[in-house]
Amino acid sequence: MAGTTAHPRTHLVREEDGDRFRGARRAALAVLAAAAVPLVVLSNALLPPLPEEPALALAALPPLADRWLAVTLLYAVASLLYLPFVVVLWGLRARRGSLLRLVGGCLVVVATVSNALSLSTWGYLLWGTSAAGLERGAVLRVLAVMDGSAMTLPISWLAIPVAVLGLLLLTAGVARSRAVPAWAPWTFVIGTVVSAAVGAGPMALLGVVGAAGAVGMVRAAARQDPGRG
Repeated sequence: MAGTTAHPRTHLVREEDGDRFRGARRAALAVLAAAAVPLVVLSNALLPPLPEEPALALAALPPLADRWLAVTLLYAVASLLYLPFVVVLWGLRARRGSLLRLVGGCLVVVATVSNALSLSTWGYLLWGTSAAGLERGAVLRVLAVMDGSAMTLPISWLAIPVAVLGLLLLTAGVARSRAVPAWAPWTFVIGTVVSAAVGAGPMALLGVVGAAGAVGMVRAAARQDPGRG
């Protein structure tokens, strides 16, 4: 009696989880990351220059107060966009430079969140005291207390050097990965240094060189990241 042999049937199954927006999330993350550095450059270019001496700055602020607050808040948003910038660069799959990217990215996240908080706090404080027409001496005393207190460390100037250190480490890790165009990391560093050197005002537009490098890094990293989020 002839028996029948059951042969296993092989099926090619296409994995689908029903998430139609994964690609949209990845694209949105890349766009936000790419916007970080250009928005910082734009904010620096639009920021009204004020004297460094607090008393002179307060005297010059009233006619510029609304513009100064608007640009300061734009700057704060740009600072927060460094979070997706770091996340996208963390998506590089190369093992080379991964520790540098991790440490540098953590420093950038802490520093840029602190910087955004600082910009928002000082922006509204100075705008509010200017709009209310408070006596200048009282405002200077408040600024002196805030500037000299350990309680205001999270919104202090320390955010800037920490951010610079973090960006240098992060960019070194990206360059070491060899997973992005070789010109992008160094263009970003050079443009960032130039932008910092010229300060606020129209000359800050020289920072577009660094913005081009940042966009180049983000574009290359976003294409490599298979992200499941």
